[in-house]
Amino acid sequence: MNQSIKLLYLFIIFCNTLFSQSYDGICQPIQKVGFKVQQISYTSYSENYIIKEKYKHINEVKNTSPEELIKSQISATNNKWLSKNYGKEMTWTEGQFERLHEKGNALHLIGKLIITYNDEKFAVLKFNMNSSNKKIPASLVMKKRENNWFFCEDSLISNLSLIFMSLSGDDLYSIFNRKKSKSIVINELINNTWKEDSFNYSNFLKAYAKLLFEGSYKNNPKDYTIDLKKNKIININRVESIIPFHDQEYCNFFKNERSEFNKPIISKLINKIKSEKITDIIPLNFFKVNSSKNMFYYFKYKVKTIDKEEKIITSVFDENLKIIKKIDSIQNLFMSKTQQSLDNIFLKSNDFIVYKQ
Repeated sequence: MNQSIKLLYLFIIFCNTLFSQSYDGICQPIQKVGFKVQQISYTSYSENYIIKEKYKHINEVKNTSPEELIKSQISATNNKWLSKNYGKEMTWTEGQFERLHEKGNALHLIGKLIITYNDEKFAVLKFNMNSSNKKIPASLVMKKRENNWFFCEDSLISNLSLIFMSLSGDDLYSIFNRKKSKSIVINELINNTWKEDSFNYSNFLKAYAKLLFEGSYKNNPKDYTIDLKKNKIININRVESIIPFHDQEYCNFFKNERSEFNKPIISKLINKIKSEKITDIIPLNFFKVNSSKNMFYYFKYKVKTIDKEEKIITSVFDENLKIIKKIDSIQNLFMSKTQQSLDNIFLKSNDFIVYKQ
């Protein structure tokens, strides 16, 4: 065999066995890291809070509150108006605008959650869309930018829109006011969500997921029979937990000479790290997270060099697998804690990790 071909063959063998044959890994989806919930308030609307009257011209639109924004939405007659409500370019068909303005259409507002995290304020508005012959439950997520509100489609609380749409106004009132419900499963959700005067946002999401999985919720999401003569606002002063980031996954690694571990993203990261001076790369900890804007990969590993040196390194990769200089609470945690300590923090501890830049 030609000497150069032989060296190339040995190099390929080296690269393919550098990692996968000696170490195994277990990867698990988690909901561990996110922004701290800073504030929550819930408004129960009066029984007759119905929006029928519409703006006649876009120049009347201010959108300084969620209520003004939803009124602007049912008043919209063109894509310029629609784009103003979303704060970005939007396109609807003529038929969509015609359905919006069908005779008898009105909005019956039921409840509004205001939630603040990462110094940004969001709203989830629950309402019934009333027409001449039917009533449809709906909910929308909004975000405040400076002094105006806009519809928001990609926030970390998008899942709340589904929750608000599927629960009745009566039960939302019970949950946020800590009032006993006629529903046994809602009372169980309340007990799991509230601890003394503290509202646990993560427990609320888990309790709803359990309710959804079991199929035990039977109440009509259109129902709202709370007899209020004026709007009732509840400010929740003590809020525990975080708004979790999307797509979180944590991997821990251990020595195994017979490993068949195959995680493409880990192999790709290792290929990015390889160099002529590195003889071995030993993975220690890995964390993947989508902050709703970008995907990041945190990778802690040990390298052995041709000079017999050993180093433990933490690298952060962006979604294009480029190493970036990103100093945040996750990287600091990876750099300051041992492999075992990180496993305990991410997999065994019940404490959440508040993300900070």
